[in-house]
Amino acid sequence: MTRFQPGEIVNITIKGVRIARPRSATAVTITDEHGVTYQMPPQAAVEPVAPAEWPPQVGDVWRDHEGDLWFTQELLEENGSQVVFAPAQSGEYGHSDADPDDALRRYGPMTLVYRKLVELDGGESR
Repeated sequence: MTRFQPGEIVNITIKGVRIARPRSATAVTITDEHGVTYQMPPQAAVEPVAPAEWPPQVGDVWRDHEGDLWFTQELLEENGSQVVFAPAQSGEYGHSDADPDDALRRYGPMTLVYRKLVELDGGESR
């Protein structure tokens, strides 16, 4: 492991964290997997990766950067299942399913259009 010296200038990359409280374009608070929040300095480069509603759930409808709609469905396989995107319109090559993360990279940004609310015990919805 590299030993750093006081005063040394470094670049730090933190991947896959969720925004907790966007305070301005240069002041962002992130949350780690344990719910602990950290204030990012103004020098931190913050690049959008996925919308807050990510990952997709079965039955969602999403819109890609060109305005095309994508439906999510459950693809059953021998050893389990996975959520996949299916385009609302087939192209000249027919119908194809896409892994959500691949679709996000190729067609993003993606915007959630519809998600069915699930009713919890006690009548609450989420």
